[in-house]
Amino acid sequence: MLDRTNLSRIPSTPYLIDKQNILAQIKEHNPKTILLQLPEGLKPYTEKIVKLLKLDRYKLLIHAEPCYGACDIPLCDAARASVDLILHIGHTPMIPNRFLTTPTIYGHVQISSTPEILLNIFSLLKSEEKKMGVEKLSLGLTTTAQHLHLLEPVKKILEEKGFEVHTGKPGWPLAYPGQVLGCNYTAAKNVSDRVHLFLHLSSGVFHAVGVHLATGKPVLALNPRTGETLKAHETAKKFLKQRYASIAKSMDAKNFGIVIGSRVGQHRAKKAEEVMRLLGKHGKNFYSFLLREITPEALLPYKFIDAFIILACPRIAVDDTPRYEKPLLTPIDLEILLNERPWERYELDEILPGDY
Repeated sequence: MLDRTNLSRIPSTPYLIDKQNILAQIKEHNPKTILLQLPEGLKPYTEKIVKLLKLDRYKLLIHAEPCYGACDIPLCDAARASVDLILHIGHTPMIPNRFLTTPTIYGHVQISSTPEILLNIFSLLKSEEKKMGVEKLSLGLTTTAQHLHLLEPVKKILEEKGFEVHTGKPGWPLAYPGQVLGCNYTAAKNVSDRVHLFLHLSSGVFHAVGVHLATGKPVLALNPRTGETLKAHETAKKFLKQRYASIAKSMDAKNFGIVIGSRVGQHRAKKAEEVMRLLGKHGKNFYSFLLREITPEALLPYKFIDAFIILACPRIAVDDTPRYEKPLLTPIDLEILLNERPWERYELDEILPGDY
């Protein structure tokens, strides 16, 4: 597990960065030119990060394009600019090494918070324990990259309070027990048969809903910054209604558009072939599109398409559907539409090793 004691605070921010490890890796690569990539939430602190990591001693390029996560390493831009090293800050590794045509360092960042925030949730957990009629509540513990440092201390506190706690082995390409992505819930699935419910630590609800849909278990979401809690399994009902609406709107679709993402960690070429075979099996017409930036404006000219199947980041079809003129489907949605999967087995689309 990550050692929080070695982290350095980005001045005047709630963020802690793995400074010593980053500097050691940069020294090992001995680059002349570095391409710095930051997620949107860290871009306002670019100057502070550059000074903290002493990046101004190198020829530095700041990648100003949108960054959507660890799947979005700018390899093409790095090659075009002939940089020696990409420094991606804010996420844990995701891209298989065989795809990293430019050496890449992942600089881990955590949001400052303490396990004492749990004080707000003990009574709720005890209430769930009583409601379920179990002698000892068994919990699955999950989180996202920014809160990984909380897992071990939170697990210890919960166990001291009499709960049984499990953190699941992560799925490829993740390295830390209990860590989930919006496109990978293996850590939750690996312990779902041993727990009564999950406690998920993150600031948003999307990942918590994903844990529920991946496991079928109740999920309590706890925001480590504010202490707010919500029942993600109840929020999931609204999500499922939205997905059902997209599927229903696609019932009479004749022409399907398969949208394949060109970002290195989202280029699901093999999954696209699987989708093509499924559409062909059911006698459906389809056209394939390759896109880096998937937006309503990019798809608007293709009026002859009745529904688009998104083979890039799974969150596009989930979060952005209301912005699009035509329905957006995930591969899971398509299986339900074509009666290849029962609605009762609905789950979020995940990016798996065989998709590339």
